[in-house]
Amino acid sequence: MSEANAGSIKMKYIPLNHGKYAIVGDEDYEELALFKWRATFITGNWYACFHDPEEGSIYMSRYIAGFPDGMVYHVNRDSLDNRKSNFVIHYAKAQKEKS
Repeated sequence: MSEANAGSIKMKYIPLNHGKYAIVGDEDYEELALFKWRATFITGNWYACFHDPEEGSIYMSRYIAGFPDGMVYHVNRDSLDNRKSNFVIHYAKAQKEKS
């Protein structure tokens, strides 16, 4: 684990396999460090996830965002940057109902 400071936002790194690492907010690090995260390559992007025997793959971005009903998008398009400030939740179903 290493630590960096992007402006006034502290962040930490969680090591993954394949020589990758996930960037997380300082406030989320301790809880996330309890799991064995791995890097997985899906649709042209690397994501951090762990395997739960009952639930299957758990993605770090969804875990941090509280498992929203919508899709978690990474604002800066770095799918391993899992700081909350890098998330936007898109609720496609709610958008379609409004149309």
